[in-house]
Amino acid sequence: MARNRFEHIMANLHFTNNTDVRAANVRARKIRSVVETVQHTFPAGLKTPVISFDEDILLSKNRNNPTRQHMKANPITYCMRQVSTRVLSDLCCLGKVKHVLVTLYLDMLYLYTCRIEVYCGKAQQNNEVESVPESQQPMDPNTRPAAIIRNLAFQGEVYHVVVTDRFYTSVQRVYQLLSRIVYSIGTIMGDKVGYPQEIVGNKS
Repeated sequence: MARNRFEHIMANLHFTNNTDVRAANVRARKIRSVVETVQHTFPAGLKTPVISFDEDILLSKNRNNPTRQHMKANPITYCMRQVSTRVLSDLCCLGKVKHVLVTLYLDMLYLYTCRIEVYCGKAQQNNEVESVPESQQPMDPNTRPAAIIRNLAFQGEVYHVVVTDRFYTSVQRVYQLLSRIVYSIGTIMGDKVGYPQEIVGNKS
């Protein structure tokens, strides 16, 4: 197949019916059916051990893409953003108790994506958290903490531990997770909202 023909097919490939009732108010309507299929297929038959949350950036050159964003400081200027839930391989899980740092390093080498969530803007994310009680909703549903809250639903006697690095740690998210009996550990930047300035160390 010629390259130009392939690019023409890819530019006009449709997976979703435009007459669907969600087509009028869902920004990611063109790929929603694909995302739903991925959400169902990827976790099938998989017992999730250690889970990693991360943000992915996908190149998007289509000006008609309603989820495309302009990120000036990023090597990929125009892109789509999505939050991914990944599972570490069995090799990583072997040392998860004694070697947490090693596990976090191997997290970048052995990953299996079991869930994705396309970033569609603040208004779109507000619609997605309607099923969550208001007392447990993050104040800013446009952030990564909101995605973590949605993907760690309360499950009775099931307990989780969330490990975060200093850049992604959120004081407000820690409280939200604690209300769901989910514990969080990690480092934190001193200028995070809600972090007591009285305990911030003096660099000098």
